[in-house]
Amino acid sequence: MPDGQFQQDFLNPKSMLTPGFAGGLTVLINNALGSALGVPLNYLGYTALAISGLFAALVLAAGVPLMQRVIFFVLNTLIIFCVAMGSNTTVRELRTTDASFLGLTSPAFAQSNVGPGQVLRDLQGITANPSLSDAQKLDKIQRELNDVRSQDFSRPAGGGFFKNWGF
Repeated sequence: MPDGQFQQDFLNPKSMLTPGFAGGLTVLINNALGSALGVPLNYLGYTALAISGLFAALVLAAGVPLMQRVIFFVLNTLIIFCVAMGSNTTVRELRTTDASFLGLTSPAFAQSNVGPGQVLRDLQGITANPSLSDAQKLDKIQRELNDVRSQDFSRPAGGGFFKNWGF
């Protein structure tokens, strides 16, 4: 290989886009098929690997010796799969991370069985209870609000689009 050929062929921005693009498409196709067809979570890893193999097969050149094509196929499949797996895991983890510390978002009560109206009714029930002292009412209200805050409102019912791929 002539000097600089490796850098020209592999270490340039154009060649770096392909695995990222194929990995992103693998995530989209795999999660869409998993959601639409109800693929069990423990099979999503296998389907992602198969989809990665299909993308890797697209770049097999006929002019290259068979053994070299097999090696490229395996390596490209694994690279695309790793990009897809990392992307899916990253987005799934970001969705479960509390972003309220950034000050950009607040809890979304609309995706939960417990809405603001239910919380207000519970609080009104506590404050209207004549058998409780003011200190007991305050303590119950604090516990109620802490219970609501501790619930995970970031994930819609059914786990959302990004699933935990299993094997």
